[in-house]
Amino acid sequence: VGQGDGTLVVAPTGEALLIDGGPRDAAGVVRSAISTFARGRLDAVVLSHTDADHLGALVELLQGEDGSPGTSDDLTPLAASTYADDGGCDSQLCDDARDLLAWPFETAQVGDVLPLGDALVEIVASDGDLGAGQLAGVDGDNERSVVVRVSFGGRTVLVTGDLTGGGLGDADLELPLANRIGRVD
Repeated sequence: VGQGDGTLVVAPTGEALLIDGGPRDAAGVVRSAISTFARGRLDAVVLSHTDADHLGALVELLQGEDGSPGTSDDLTPLAASTYADDGGCDSQLCDDARDLLAWPFETAQVGDVLPLGDALVEIVASDGDLGAGQLAGVDGDNERSVVVRVSFGGRTVLVTGDLTGGGLGDADLELPLANRIGRVD
């Protein structure tokens, strides 16, 4: 997707999960990947946070072929999760997301499991919560990223959004999360 994040996970049984979507101009690439690798199927989406390079193509994809959110051709996956929408994002892109028929997305909670065939998809961090409640001083979008762990066939992949590792005034969430969840591939 170029600058940004967009991860398509397809289970052996065909179910498809899109984690973020990259920037708006990546919508064609994302749509093509879903068509090619998931036979056009999109069962679940996770939005890690509302930065444009994660949300843009997701909005373009979910608003359907007419390019207008909130119309009958919007895509509405069976499951859609994100961190708590506190209204802090006031961009046109966020307004478009809030107008989607799929909105509001469910607020992701640590421990949530998303349906994806035989793969295990777990929310391991959301809204600054790593499993014991929201950490003090966590208020930025990146710090609040939804983090997804996907396990299948003896392998584990972690998709972290833009979770912060400290520095530049941001909280270190990476190290405590790593200590809590252990090894990933």
